[in-house]
Amino acid sequence: MTKRRNIVRIVVIIWLALSLRAGFVSWEDHENAVVLGAITPTNPDGLSTAPVKFTCAAPLRADRPPRQADQQVIHTPPSPPPCTLRSQRQAIFWVDIAFALVALGATFAHLPRRWVLARRDAVLAAT
Repeated sequence: MTKRRNIVRIVVIIWLALSLRAGFVSWEDHENAVVLGAITPTNPDGLSTAPVKFTCAAPLRADRPPRQADQQVIHTPPSPPPCTLRSQRQAIFWVDIAFALVALGATFAHLPRRWVLARRDAVLAAT
């Protein structure tokens, strides 16, 4: 039984570490925008719709605006704006951390009962 609890604890600790790492890692978003391209006879304005790559701040660093990772010149900004899923990523991060802590606490739930039984056995042996 102890070996099974230790394996579960190791798995939960790895889960918790990966969740914490995900909270501090930036992510990428691709949105379609009107960009300036090459001027051709068929496209005299040089405008075309293309996916533009943006780098979004990590879920725990929500104060930074998205940065454009591509070197394209944007004529019309993307709609919807990039990095709109940041609040959902923050919520998933905190739910993930909470569940990992609850699961880790559940692996130690047997300890208070064991301490009470040990104390009771010590009191009975002393009398």
